[in-house]
Amino acid sequence: MEMNTGILRSVVEDKYGFEFKDLIVASMIKAYLQQMKVEEVPEALCRIISPKMRELRGSSIKGRKLPTEQWNGVDKEALALLIDEARAAAAISALEWQAQEDEKVLEQVIDYLRNDFIPALDGKEYVASMPVEMAEFITDCWLTVA
Repeated sequence: MEMNTGILRSVVEDKYGFEFKDLIVASMIKAYLQQMKVEEVPEALCRIISPKMRELRGSSIKGRKLPTEQWNGVDKEALALLIDEARAAAAISALEWQAQEDEKVLEQVIDYLRNDFIPALDGKEYVASMPVEMAEFITDCWLTVA
């Protein structure tokens, strides 16, 4: 079993038009999925993506020109759990994050993520008001590995 650090390379978080908070959540999810073993990623995403979407393979939502109602059927409870797992993994790795002496802005960002954002993120609260682009992002992750 090998790590899959490149398996989601084609899913680029900043192409979904996310606000800053949502971009961080998407990046955490992607990083967490990339830390899993290759065969675990489709299983993890399969719990989130609707059975209708699981019939599709490859490409992306926009590439397929699918209507919103066809791809927004994500299991919010399963996605919330994945977000909480990604948050826990990020919290552990955040302990090791360091900026160089002259990188004051990066140091502030790391402090914000480590001390404010990550501890306050709650999967259930997040999915209750997540943008529709997050459903698109997570579905594209599934389509990439399916």
